[in-house]
Amino acid sequence: MRQLGLFGDGISCIGLEDFIKCSKSFDWFKTTTHLGIENEDEINEYYNLQYDLNNPPLYLADPLNATISGKTTFHCFKVLFNDGDSTLVVFRSNEFMKKRIQAFGYSHLTAWR
Repeated sequence: MRQLGLFGDGISCIGLEDFIKCSKSFDWFKTTTHLGIENEDEINEYYNLQYDLNNPPLYLADPLNATISGKTTFHCFKVLFNDGDSTLVVFRSNEFMKKRIQAFGYSHLTAWR
């Protein structure tokens, strides 16, 4: 099973079929890119399509907030589709009492943009 691939040093990327296989494992989610300002430009490419000043992303999904708080449980990755589209997924992994994934949102980028 193929794991995450990287475009340079950017956000973790995975194809849809591989994501469907990997997403059954909580531990897999913890191997994705940590949310932070080092990938802010790439994240904003997606966020700018979905959010604006009147409709900002949840503060937990903000790369600056994640960096300042120093939380390593905030993650992101991109799911790549066969037609060239991709979706950014931003989430928090939580292992208190139970293993959970809390998604804060997602943004979709189309190839024909």
